[in-house]
Amino acid sequence: MKDGRQLVAKIPNPNAGLPFLTTASEVATMDFVRTVAGIPAPKVYAWSAHANNTVGAEYIIMEKAEGVLLSTRWPSMSMEEKHQLIQSIIGFERSLLAHPFGSIGGIYYEKDTANMQNNSLPDAYTGYCVGPTPDRKFLEDGRRNFQTDKGPWNSTTDYILASTQRERQCIQQSRRFPRPEGIFGGPHSYQPTVEGKIGVLNDFEKVVPFLIPKDHNVTMPVLWHSDLHHDNIFVDPKTPSKVLAIIDWQSAHIAPLFQQVITPAFLDFEGPRPNEGLSAPSLPESFEELPPVEQQRAKALRSQQSLFKLYEIQSARGNRPVFNTLQACNTLGCQIISLASQVYNDGETVIRGQLMQLAEDWKQLHGNSGVPCPLVYTTDDISKHEVDQLKWEEGVQLMEDVLDSLGGAENGWQGWVSHDDYDQMKKKLEIVKGQFLDHMATGHGEREAWAKAWPFQDQ
Repeated sequence: MKDGRQLVAKIPNPNAGLPFLTTASEVATMDFVRTVAGIPAPKVYAWSAHANNTVGAEYIIMEKAEGVLLSTRWPSMSMEEKHQLIQSIIGFERSLLAHPFGSIGGIYYEKDTANMQNNSLPDAYTGYCVGPTPDRKFLEDGRRNFQTDKGPWNSTTDYILASTQRERQCIQQSRRFPRPEGIFGGPHSYQPTVEGKIGVLNDFEKVVPFLIPKDHNVTMPVLWHSDLHHDNIFVDPKTPSKVLAIIDWQSAHIAPLFQQVITPAFLDFEGPRPNEGLSAPSLPESFEELPPVEQQRAKALRSQQSLFKLYEIQSARGNRPVFNTLQACNTLGCQIISLASQVYNDGETVIRGQLMQLAEDWKQLHGNSGVPCPLVYTTDDISKHEVDQLKWEEGVQLMEDVLDSLGGAENGWQGWVSHDDYDQMKKKLEIVKGQFLDHMATGHGEREAWAKAWPFQDQ
């Protein structure tokens, strides 16, 4: 600009979300977190959630975030600086927790929701309201093509049941289940079916009220940024522990805290996670006997584990609802809820096993309720599940083997590669597919069946 300011113009990719809702919610959300919650987010100068304008598309024009990407400074930051940055992130999360909501969905300006269902907010949030959720879980893998309930919802139970109804509708009306964790459907392998997935949802819905955490601080509806990776955080180049801006609020939404909280992505790493509890990770007992190279690797892993654990420890000290929620997320009930919201893709065997475990432990977990377990599984049910679970695990291992042959998991569960690598990866994919078919198939019929089960198909 003439005054020296730099702006960013953003036009949403058609895959980003639903027309109007995605842009309108992102703008209102950034305004809310910046002006109400006090979190540094870009200021929007102009925007349109309609494509019938002079630009010919929805757009957002916002200020360019000050500072540099955290990814450019993180490797060279001291442990003390990293500790301070984690504390800053926890402080921002406390600000979000200090502004809870009475319903679940997305944030919008009131003036933009006249033609949609919305819930008004207290006077402290004047000008804002809660409308349909922009959460990608309601849109990805073809879910946007179905007329499912996108809120807003007035209770955690309504929200969870809307998720299962969404999955049910997608399962019943689709020919193929997208992005499974394993390679399924080949001869003698695990066979995902509509009946199997729907059966799991039926059982899940019978026990939903018993799975939801009882602690209101764990279930309260809050706005959250669930994708805090290194390139969504801008820091001061000279004092990298100081956060100057957090970007990418697209699809940020209001949901129960236990459906939002995760350890921030910039702390994620490859390797074993720290043990439960508040004790700091330690070096292996045989550390002194390891070669120098292995000692360096062990120290690097401990540093990564320590930072990962530090978020939990500091949350326990200064943001107890998040700490309590992290603990709740490890419970059987929360694990079942999270998996059930994605059963259209995969996971029905895992959920079935968890529901069987719930039935077995019912008296211990819910004996005081006086309600008999709504789930009954016969010996034959359990035996069949054990066979399916084993086949499912074999399919997951097959996928891991294929990804290793392609160069590792970073090349994608979704089969995505950069434009520069596309031609090379396409050739490599054909080679790996041929090797896979040669290994798995014993005849022409089996080869055709496994070729149909191959996960990387043109849509």
